[in-house]
Amino acid sequence: MKTTGQKLNGVIEMLAIVAFNCAQGDTSLIEQDLDRAKKLLARLAPETMSQEEVGKRWPRLLSAMIVSSDGYYTPRAAANALLAYKLKQSFGCEWHCAAAGFERDGWPHDHDVYERKLRETGERLLGYAVRRHFTHHSEYDEQRFAYSRKLVAEMSGGAYQPPALLASWF
Repeated sequence: MKTTGQKLNGVIEMLAIVAFNCAQGDTSLIEQDLDRAKKLLARLAPETMSQEEVGKRWPRLLSAMIVSSDGYYTPRAAANALLAYKLKQSFGCEWHCAAAGFERDGWPHDHDVYERKLRETGERLLGYAVRRHFTHHSEYDEQRFAYSRKLVAEMSGGAYQPPALLASWF
């Protein structure tokens, strides 16, 4: 596995190739080389990734998150939750707040406690989604995974329109 430094060197090399080709007057491959550099850079910096890029990179994980949330996540919300996890940030959606026990135990007055509990809850729910993805067995689960994979594919291709029904109904 490449280290972050090695990946960054790859981006720098791609940009150097683009600069060299521009200086030589060869513009035929510039767009292709810039796309490669952008993809390499996105792997280094999840904070620059769009929801569509997250869907292209981790489609099965996003569909597992949608199914395990029983409809709280849409593909875009699942992408945002995954990005928050990757960036070690909290994701304060209704499901995370309920799973953190805020509705039952009351909302913490200390902002740091709030953030920490939401981060821990996000990690726990992501772990649950991964475990559930590998242990589902029923035909109903298969249908839900197939439908969520379709929604993630539509989002990744840029053609996503939210479903007309509540996600928890599928």
